[in-house]
Amino acid sequence: MFQKKYHNGFNYKKTEHKRLYHIWFDMKRRCYQPQNKRYARYGGRGITVCDLWLKNFQNFYDWAIQNGYSIDKTLDRIDMNGGYSPENCRWADIITQANNRSNNHMMTLFGITKSMKSWSRELGMSYYAIRARKNRGWSDEKALLTPVKGGVTR
Repeated sequence: MFQKKYHNGFNYKKTEHKRLYHIWFDMKRRCYQPQNKRYARYGGRGITVCDLWLKNFQNFYDWAIQNGYSIDKTLDRIDMNGGYSPENCRWADIITQANNRSNNHMMTLFGITKSMKSWSRELGMSYYAIRARKNRGWSDEKALLTPVKGGVTR
C-alpha cells in the first residue's frame, strides 16, 4: 500500500511523528506566513527559525527526542525575543510555558524575579489580591509581603 511520505522519509500519519510534525510546521507558519493569525506576534516581531530546522524536519525531530520531548510538554523559547533554535528552545510543562509569556506581569522580591502567578503559588497568596495591590500602585515588596486582611490567603 502506498503511503505519502513527508520530509526526509517521515510518514506524517505515524502517531509518533504526527504531533512533532505539527509543532514544527506551525512554528514555521507563525514565523513566515503573514496571513497566519499569530504572525504579528512571531514573524512580525522578527522571530525566525534557525537554518538547521527550517527546511529539515528530521533535524527538529532528532533534537526534540534528545532534549526531553514528551506528549505533556510544549515547545518553549527560553528568550521570548529570540528565535527558534536548539540553543533557545526547550520542552516545557504548561506552568513553565505560562510563566514565559510576554504578557506576564513580572515582580521582584529579594532580587528574584518571577511572574505574579508564580509568586502567588509560592507564597500561598491570592493572585487577585496581589494584582489589586499592584493596580493600587503598591511596590512589589509591599504587595507580596503585606499579610492579607482577615488572614485569608486563598
